[in-house]
Amino acid sequence: MNKNIWQIAMLVAMFVLLHDRADAQFETGKVYIGPHLGLGAYESAISFGGNIEYGLTKPGEAGSGRIGIGGAVDYWEWGGDAGSGYRYTYTWMPIHAYGAYHFALPQRKWDLFAGLGLGYIIIGGTLDAPDGSSDNIFTEDTYSSHLFWTGVAGARYFFTPGLSAQARLGFGISILSLGVDFTL
Repeated sequence: MNKNIWQIAMLVAMFVLLHDRADAQFETGKVYIGPHLGLGAYESAISFGGNIEYGLTKPGEAGSGRIGIGGAVDYWEWGGDAGSGYRYTYTWMPIHAYGAYHFALPQRKWDLFAGLGLGYIIIGGTLDAPDGSSDNIFTEDTYSSHLFWTGVAGARYFFTPGLSAQARLGFGISILSLGVDFTL
């Protein structure tokens, strides 16, 4: 396990150090991809996910900023004791696509953006009995998988042209997601 973590860290370091573009900010034709953690989700569970975004327009084609299109997926699970030896488990997995406007800023290390999207959330739940049997606990329409609208406001801070930290508010179902993005 530690060997795998070391190998991943070395690959990330090589990518960052060997990336030679001179500027950093959201750019047309570039791909931004990375993992994130979602905070403030339902039942205070922490979600794990990933996102990808592509710089679609050039400055001047949609105001002074740029438009990006992308998608994201998150996963979280939580559960607990239901009493009498029963345990419950809930899982949520939203998958969504979005468009975002990236504001033109004089400070090239920052990328501020806002956008809208549409997604589908897969919801599951089980109730495990002491005898080992399990039942689906989401049989009502109010808890079924469904489409949803999403809004996003966020920022990236570029440490290097190939590596940025990102924070998003209101994206998916988590109130706040924090992560890193790699520029390809």
